[in-house]
Amino acid sequence: MDGEERSGDTGEFLTLPKVLLKEKNLLAKSNQAREEVASMYLGYDPMGKQFKVLCMTTTHYGIRDNTHQVLTLGSGKRFWRPVQRKFQFVENRVISREICINGVLYFGAGTERSTTIVCFDVGSEKFSFINTNRDMMYSCYMGSLTLFNYKGRLAIHHKVDSYQKRLMFWVIEDAENHKWSKHIYELSPLEKDMISYSRFVGMTGTGELVWSLYREPANSVYLTFYNFESQTFTKVNVQGFEEFEEYEDDSIYIKTYVDYVENMKWLV
Repeated sequence: MDGEERSGDTGEFLTLPKVLLKEKNLLAKSNQAREEVASMYLGYDPMGKQFKVLCMTTTHYGIRDNTHQVLTLGSGKRFWRPVQRKFQFVENRVISREICINGVLYFGAGTERSTTIVCFDVGSEKFSFINTNRDMMYSCYMGSLTLFNYKGRLAIHHKVDSYQKRLMFWVIEDAENHKWSKHIYELSPLEKDMISYSRFVGMTGTGELVWSLYREPANSVYLTFYNFESQTFTKVNVQGFEEFEEYEDDSIYIKTYVDYVENMKWLV
């Protein structure tokens, strides 16, 4: 299976080598239990100054254990290498979005007992995990959970529903002992309106939370920023999306990134 990854530094696209899907037995060759690529994640090792792609393969019917392979993006021939895991897990959508912080790639996954956060050290290529707590899982049934970078630490944002009644998130305090701190900010009616129906994006390097909203039929994109120091919200209208009026497709999706910086250095 071929794949592509987009460089965050240069905006270029790289074609990845095929992922070899090895079937465990004859039963796995049936059309109902074929192995497939479930997910790919891009991480960066700041010490080795290398980008790596982590690939997860799985089957829907548990014919064989899901496996992981890693590929280093650099000069020369690129190839997939198997990596070992100390515990079994599969990707799930309970906690959305993967994120790489200080050389560690985080994403949500499920084990036999609970939902957890997988930690993949991009440099050493070793896995570990951080447990979620009951409070998070209860909150998940009442809304959605999203990973983000909170001032260099892993954090989880909780969105209750389209009407954001309050701001709530958890920040990791002790990853080894799975300790989280919970933060709740009550919002005024005006503040609620500013982020209602918005998609949570993350936190900027200057410490502001960001939400994004694409509004039809005005074809407008709005960004909302929350500053913790001043405890104020700022809403910005992004110009230049009027051309989408020409399209009849109502499923237009605008994806927003934080702290994007143009860099002319080539990835490979």
